[in-house]
Amino acid sequence: MSKKILSRRDDSQSLFITQYTQCYEHLRHHDRLILQAPSIAIVIDGAILISTFAFVPIWWVREVILVVALALTIGLIILLTKTLYHIRVEKNTLTSMEIEAGQKIVHRTTKPERLNLSHYWYYIPPKHIQRFSAAEIFISLMCFLVLLIIILLVLNGIFLREFPAFDKSSSSIPFLLI
Repeated sequence: MSKKILSRRDDSQSLFITQYTQCYEHLRHHDRLILQAPSIAIVIDGAILISTFAFVPIWWVREVILVVALALTIGLIILLTKTLYHIRVEKNTLTSMEIEAGQKIVHRTTKPERLNLSHYWYYIPPKHIQRFSAAEIFISLMCFLVLLIIILLVLNGIFLREFPAFDKSSSSIPFLLI
């Protein structure tokens, strides 16, 4: 009888360790994704914006390309927001598992829970800029990028419809911004 109880306890501990490890690996994956999504948006949108206004002479083609850049950026904002949600769930899950196991808590965030500091392995209170979440800063940056693309869409339509002299599509020389 006691061997069955020990076997169940070992299985339970093994399952707990497996779940903890999987949760931690998911957290590491999502942390990497937080840095990759804004980088992709900035590089691709920057290349699209520069090449569109430098090499595409037809105004409505520029607008279509800008709409595609806008859709890409909005999609990456949604990806970043979902990733941030999963990171918060995983951090709270790991903290709950550590508390459940009777262990000290690993300090994973700059906004830790209001627990007794003796519950943490090591704790340093965050300073001024450290209080901000990198993901939230990146989301704000990408929202600014969306606003920039929308402004460029509006300006592209206004200037080329009201001032046809700015439209270089009738020119035989490619329009380059220098």
